Amino acid sequence: MLKHLIVATLVLTTGPALAASSTCDAPAHMLIMGGTPDSLTLTDEMKAGLRTYAAEVPGIVANFGGVFKARGRANAVIEGDWPAWKNIVVSEWPCLDAGHKFWTSDAYAKIHGLRTQATDYRIALYPPLKQDPRATGVWTAAGGPQGQCDAPIYLLVTVDVTNPEKIAAYRKALTDSGLQYAYGAVDVLQGAPAEILEGDWPKNFNAKVTRWPCREAFEAFFASADYNTKYKPLRQDAGVFTAIIAAEYKQK
Repeated sequence: MLKHLIVATLVLTTGPALAASSTCDAPAHMLIMGGTPDSLTLTDEMKAGLRTYAAEVPGIVANFGGVFKARGRANAVIEGDWPAWKNIVVSEWPCLDAGHKFWTSDAYAKIHGLRTQATDYRIALYPPLKQDPRATGVWTAAGGPQGQCDAPIYLLVTVDVTNPEKIAAYRKALTDSGLQYAYGAVDVLQGAPAEILEGDWPKNFNAKVTRWPCREAFEAFFASADYNTKYKPLRQDAGVFTAIIAAEYKQK
């Protein structure tokens, strides 16, 4: 029932075709986190509404140029608290304007209310990122690939920041090192949202999504001596972290 997450394009009657002929050429992302906290409280009418929503939203997303990148439950909780009922959706859009127009479209408005009484979500649009040239998209170490790495995953990290200076120092040091890029990580979204669409999004709440060539690549990075001795200690007492892994969505 979920896009990272990320939002829409022009009027419904013109959709992606108009976007293609405009300057809408800098991909943005939508991040969605949430779900139904207590399914036992759902009435039959609510359940029917959720089924209708889940069936219809993919078509509307596609009509506005959106593409799901991750969609569903977490495959693994790496750190922190992520309840079993909670979903993640990361979606890519031709540009921020496309995502916004999806969200505010009449087509989406007709189904949006089908889930709001039964669900709890945080949803935001993120601006395009300038990719770091060190991002290889391939799991490499010492200049060469290691093993087979053909099942991409998305890593979501959220932080309830308690010490902004420490968080900033940690992020700068890790980015400057290029360490995650050596393992094939590619940044998808990070920092402050361009637009908060739904839910409670405190100023001290940060999110970051990266794509990894496979889970093994991320785990090798996360277990590496460099990360654990040089960089992870920098975030000590900087905030409350949650990290999950989600599989790359297989387009239908």
